Amino acid sequence: MEEGLKQAFGEIKLGGEEIKTGLCVVAKRADTNSIWPLINHPHGKFYDSENGNNKDLELWRVVRASTAAPTYFAPQMIEVSAGQTAAFIDGGLSMANNPSLTLLMVATLSGFKFHWPMGEDKILLVSVGTGYGVFKKKYKEIDKATLLSWASNIPEMLMQDASWQNQVILQWISKSPTADSLDMEIGDLKNDFMGSNPLISYLRYNFCITCENLNTLKAEDKIYTDDDVKSLTDMSRAANREMLYQLGSKAAAAIKPEHFDKF
Repeated sequence: MEEGLKQAFGEIKLGGEEIKTGLCVVAKRADTNSIWPLINHPHGKFYDSENGNNKDLELWRVVRASTAAPTYFAPQMIEVSAGQTAAFIDGGLSMANNPSLTLLMVATLSGFKFHWPMGEDKILLVSVGTGYGVFKKKYKEIDKATLLSWASNIPEMLMQDASWQNQVILQWISKSPTADSLDMEIGDLKNDFMGSNPLISYLRYNFCITCENLNTLKAEDKIYTDDDVKSLTDMSRAANREMLYQLGSKAAAAIKPEHFDKF
């Protein structure tokens, strides 16, 4: 992982001129249990001051910190200020599992320095997922669950909850042509707004990995089974990367040019 990131980013720093846009990388600081949006705004509180020197952080190390999923990768240690080293893990182990809402906060809250104005015609937030499985257990599996099996399932349950809660909030405050039906009771929230008007425009693209969806997509000349679904949703199976790439390429057909016409 580290060698690949070094090859991709070289010596680029978070404050480097090579980065042409505002950038936010979300990680979780494990030693303080806090979410850290690492941003490159030159007036940011932690960009270049006695509080922190984010501008000098190596980009490969920042990205590595945001992907340090526990049990898969070791935490990433980063010296965040003089004499202070922090331990970072994957930002997904938090309410920022889908970081879209965190990014909207970074763009608009006064504590950050971007200060973008809210408005349906002013902000288009585009969120791209990496595919997800359907959490489904038979009641007998739950009834017979051991302490160990609960421990192994709880992180995934909470991460899915965090992602869906973000999705609910974002659809609630936005106008979105890609709005999902979130559950059988509230539906897709197309007629519900937290205020009297949409606060942003929002697009969410993701792919639910089920047998039905895989076989409809026809990314490969095969019939997908439950075993394929189980394999594809297992994060540790790197051998699936080419198949996942093909699925992603096919699923990208959901991205329509007309979704962006207004902007």
